[in-house]
Amino acid sequence: TPESTVLSLHSRPSSSSFQVNPVSNKGIFDVFANETNLNLVIGSEIRTSLSFQMVNIMGQQVLAEKVHLEKGLNERTFDLTGMPSGIYIVICKERNQVKKIHKP
Repeated sequence: TPESTVLSLHSRPSSSSFQVNPVSNKGIFDVFANETNLNLVIGSEIRTSLSFQMVNIMGQQVLAEKVHLEKGLNERTFDLTGMPSGIYIVICKERNQVKKIHKP
């Protein structure tokens, strides 16, 4: 549910790894961007699907994906090769969540 959502924003280089160690997977939605990839980490208590879209600062949609989730933590990677550097907004409509990322 949106009331229990944990939000955080991280940038990481393409060669580094990360760990998510939450008390609960409920509501986890993290975004990691580097020069070539957008990584989403999404926690879910049930099997479900969520729609994500990414827009540039002009409000133009540059990516739209439906992600199928298993119970627990899920990671999905999207190719950003060829997209210009800049600020982008990642939106998850079903959870009313928005993340700002900087693509180097």
